[in-house]
Amino acid sequence: MIPETRIESRKLSDLTPADYNPRQISDRALSGLRESVTRFGLVQPIIVNERTGNVVGGHQRRKVLEAEGVDEVDVVVVDIEPREERALNVALNNPHISGDFTDGLDSML
Repeated sequence: MIPETRIESRKLSDLTPADYNPRQISDRALSGLRESVTRFGLVQPIIVNERTGNVVGGHQRRKVLEAEGVDEVDVVVVDIEPREERALNVALNNPHISGDFTDGLDSML
C-alpha cells in the first residue's frame, strides 16, 4: 500500500531543516536552482514530515525561497516514523535511482 500524502500551505519559517540532511550544494548549483525556481516556479514541492516537523526533501529549494523573501509555500506532507523519514530523505536525494539524461537532451534546450 502506498502511504498517503497531502498538500497544504505552510509558512516558510515553520519548515525546519533536518539536522541530518546529507546533501550539500555548491554556490554555482544553488545559483542554477535559484534561476530555475524563479523561471518556472516551485514545481517540485518541499516535503515535510507531520510527526517531526522536519523538511524531508527540498532543503535547497527552501534556501532559495527564503532568499527570495517567500513567506508561504505549498508543501507535500507525509506522516511517517523518524526512521522512515531518514530513508525517504536518502531516497529523494539518491542520484542512483533518479535515472540518466538521454542523448537527445541537447535538442530539447
